[in-house]
Amino acid sequence: SSRKNQPSATWFDFACDYVDMKWAHTSPGQRKSTADSLIAITNALWTSELGKPDQRVLNRALRTAFSSTARTDDPPEGVRRATRWIAKHTRQVGDLAKLDLLREVLATLDRNQNGGRAAPDTVRLRRTTLRNALDYAVERKLLVSNPMSEVKVKRHSATVKQVDRRSVVKPTQM
Repeated sequence: SSRKNQPSATWFDFACDYVDMKWAHTSPGQRKSTADSLIAITNALWTSELGKPDQRVLNRALRTAFSSTARTDDPPEGVRRATRWIAKHTRQVGDLAKLDLLREVLATLDRNQNGGRAAPDTVRLRRTTLRNALDYAVERKLLVSNPMSEVKVKRHSATVKQVDRRSVVKPTQM
């Protein structure tokens, strides 16, 4: 597309290009996981809340946009309207070089849309997708380096599960 050689790009346009670059080499499950992660990342990068569509419609528009095949379909008017809003209201990729913004995005990725804490695997997938996308932004010369290597984030350990005493073998049973 014509935006490939621009020194700056909106996160939304860039994320669509990122999906297209990966599309042919990824499984359907990985495509869905990437789209889910990109939706969470994009929802952390609005420039404004003014005129923002309903979150369900936004998510549907993003899911459509983050699918190389679905993007070519003729979506309903609400999704088209939401996609136009998204295209005008996401930050520039270069903004992610600002470590304060990147920290905010990373903090947002720790939470689900309902505000609850996301599962550790979900957080890991989202961060991995962001890291890989930012590596691609470096390759595209939209960033000088991947800013995630400069940000130290607290690792979330897997949830500790309590042992059910009924399932533990007693010394006399051994």
